Amino acid sequence: MTMVYKCNNCGSAATPVTTQKGNMKLQIFLWFFFIIPGLFYSMWRETTKQAVCGVCGANEIKSKQVMSDYKPARPLPAGASGPNSSNNFSTTYSTRH
Repeated sequence: MTMVYKCNNCGSAATPVTTQKGNMKLQIFLWFFFIIPGLFYSMWRETTKQAVCGVCGANEIKSKQVMSDYKPARPLPAGASGPNSSNNFSTTYSTRH
């Protein structure tokens, strides 16, 4: 199955990009000079990750799975009955009441 993404803002089918709030330079500064605030800032940044559109940057992305590359494992041999044939077990099976 293939995942297809569509942006509701611009309508593009681009692959989403992951972004975080905050600033990486500030995070490094806090880790070098103030270990405890650096830890809290890093944890906060990890909780703000989100997928945004690669074209317009909006976070209004919808995804769905598509079976575009589906191939059956093997075809039925010639003369074999498939699930929609009339000689199916469920149609010929009779019960006594």
